[in-house]
Amino acid sequence: MSSELTNETVSPKSRLCAMLLGIFLGNIGVHNFYLGKIGKGLTQVLMTVFGFVLYIVGFAKAAVNLITLGEDVSSLSPLSAVSSFGPSAGLLLFGILLLIVPSIWAFVEWIIIATGNGTDKNSLRVKNWVND
Repeated sequence: MSSELTNETVSPKSRLCAMLLGIFLGNIGVHNFYLGKIGKGLTQVLMTVFGFVLYIVGFAKAAVNLITLGEDVSSLSPLSAVSSFGPSAGLLLFGILLLIVPSIWAFVEWIIIATGNGTDKNSLRVKNWVND
């Protein structure tokens, strides 16, 4: 069995840099901006920002509901207590989901880059650890 050498053109981007950006700032897609994948990067930024905003708004609404109910909370049944926080709980959960999805997405992309299978905007593999 003979080994076959390939003349694969590789990306001029650094795999190490992409990995570091992905692990520390992957949630906001900085590694994708570095690799020239602007659409992916913008999607990750928007998901993270909207998730954070929805989480904060949901948390604030829940706090206002709790303060408004005051001592009446102890007299409520569990089902009616949950229903009184319905919209704010929905915002909280959707915000958390929008924060978790880009995190998992960035972690998967980090693994792909780490294994040498990541590509830049021109579909060239990012294999070199540092720029030459």
